[in-house]
Amino acid sequence: YFRAASIREGKMAVVEYKQGNKTGGKTGKAKEGTQNGTYLEFEPDVSIFGKYEFNMEYVEKRLWNYAYLNPGLLLKCNGKDYFSKNGIEDLLLNEMGKSTKPLYNMFNYKGENLEFVLTHTPSLDKYVYSFVNGQSTEDGGTHVTSFLDGLTKGVNSFYKKEYDEKDVCGGLLCALKIGLDNPMFTSQTKNKLGNVEIRAPIIKEVQLAIDDWLRHNPDVAGSLEDKIIKNQKARNEINSVTEKQIREAEKSVMLKIQKLKDC
Repeated sequence: YFRAASIREGKMAVVEYKQGNKTGGKTGKAKEGTQNGTYLEFEPDVSIFGKYEFNMEYVEKRLWNYAYLNPGLLLKCNGKDYFSKNGIEDLLLNEMGKSTKPLYNMFNYKGENLEFVLTHTPSLDKYVYSFVNGQSTEDGGTHVTSFLDGLTKGVNSFYKKEYDEKDVCGGLLCALKIGLDNPMFTSQTKNKLGNVEIRAPIIKEVQLAIDDWLRHNPDVAGSLEDKIIKNQKARNEINSVTEKQIREAEKSVMLKIQKLKDC
């Protein structure tokens, strides 16, 4: 069973289906004072799906994503409201929670087809929440790699250094969304974007935006460089420990397998 109702400027249209066949529909005047919106109600067909249940955790995640991507849009599902005033900035605040403090105020950039919000946290881990045309791309893709390249180039352009991307992006918390006329995904699930022609434009736009942002925010520039330097030191310490462990493991293997000594 499926029912859809649409209300626009005082007019209403309703249609209903059951097991693939249209069972009803009407148009007319909506009740006075009714707001514009769309109502959807459905029940899966057990003859097709068998015994089923909804994964509401997944459904809620998707609904929140749509709310973040469309600030000001109110979504209601089973009596619960999903609403975001500040868009993808609210997404980052929600992901950080109250326990994590950003190192500086979030940078929010809005271009014609590109929008991103970013900050850094004390962590070494990088989190990028990416979207293409309203679709969550959990496995990233060319838009994410291009963004990270542009971020690194913008940082290095401002500081006149050659910091490694790993150090620039350590602790990065970012939400990124782009709009594309012809998106090409690498799988049917649309989790990863494959368009290569967007690389150069995104890199250039992000680089210019980051460089300009840092020039106008010297306090942020100082905090960010401190974080990058800390990331450098931490990564070097981790690498030195790892290399030592590898050498010790190699010695152990050489002692146990005499024939491999020369190798």
